Amino acid sequence: MVEKTYTIAVVGVENASQDILDSAKILGSKLAQNGLVVATGAVGGFGMWAAMGAHETGGVTIGFSPASGKKEHEEHFRQPVDYLKTVVYTGFGYLGRDLLLARSVDAIVVGLGDKNSIHELLLAHELDKPIFILHDGHDTETLQTLLGDIYARANIHTNPDEIISAIQNMQ
Repeated sequence: MVEKTYTIAVVGVENASQDILDSAKILGSKLAQNGLVVATGAVGGFGMWAAMGAHETGGVTIGFSPASGKKEHEEHFRQPVDYLKTVVYTGFGYLGRDLLLARSVDAIVVGLGDKNSIHELLLAHELDKPIFILHDGHDTETLQTLLGDIYARANIHTNPDEIISAIQNMQ
């Protein structure tokens, strides 16, 4: 019998602190080491650093691009495709790309350093996907107020090892 391979979306802020980006790279590496597929929104920042860590560890990475092709992705959106084994060019812009990404994965990890990247959280919540948040610990009160029920339901962690352990315990 073939064991299920989970695909985990890793998304988050583009303009994160170096500490958050380093955590994303460690997270991506640990996801890959545990046989998990890393999916991103095919843009820079937190998700791309996770893809970098997964790629460097020999893991499988998938990017869901807002563009309709590689040329548009690189020239119009000015985003890299480095570290992505497969890129799905959705042609649906950021909002449509986010929906396809959220529907295509088993769980989502969001790296938060500010109020950006809330859209993926909202979609994961609506689709009843497991939500894991890697949070730098700053401005927790604003995030709790902004996210309300989503924040209460999410699995909040401060390091990649905790997220790996929680994903391994998913039903």
